[in-house]
Amino acid sequence: MCPAIPISAIYGASTDKWNASAYAALSVASSVSASVKAQATIFSLSRDVWKLNGMLRNFLEEIYRRAAENVPAPTEPVTKEQMMEAARTLQHIHRTIEQLYTRAKAAGLTNRRFIGAALNSVKVRAEELLEFGDALEMSLNEDVDAFLEHSLEDLRSGNVYDLPAFK
Repeated sequence: MCPAIPISAIYGASTDKWNASAYAALSVASSVSASVKAQATIFSLSRDVWKLNGMLRNFLEEIYRRAAENVPAPTEPVTKEQMMEAARTLQHIHRTIEQLYTRAKAAGLTNRRFIGAALNSVKVRAEELLEFGDALEMSLNEDVDAFLEHSLEDLRSGNVYDLPAFK
């Protein structure tokens, strides 16, 4: 995640589209988690995991697309509460998927041909969502902004430090 991108403009954390995508992914992740827990049929479970994978892929593609377009700030300002809610939602999606992956691994599903690839892909995508959630949370911390600004000033002025100096 590049700190130069205004995190609030990445997807529109307060928009209806954001909420629909995030909560739809959370709903499917919870449904898949329940299916793994209940030992549903492998074909039905495979279909649901691939569906979840597609939803997460589309959700992340939209975030990356908006970041690449340098979308101007939303006309309606995003509040700190909305940003925190978005961060918590992304972190909740990650936790739900982490639990489902743990159950699936314990059931031996991560090594199966059709469902294993989807489960592993879902796990990787969940890690990306967690990174965005953490970035949203950090973007609200003024200390982080001050640190990054100070680092950029040092870089511009040519003040660089060797890593061993920080030991």
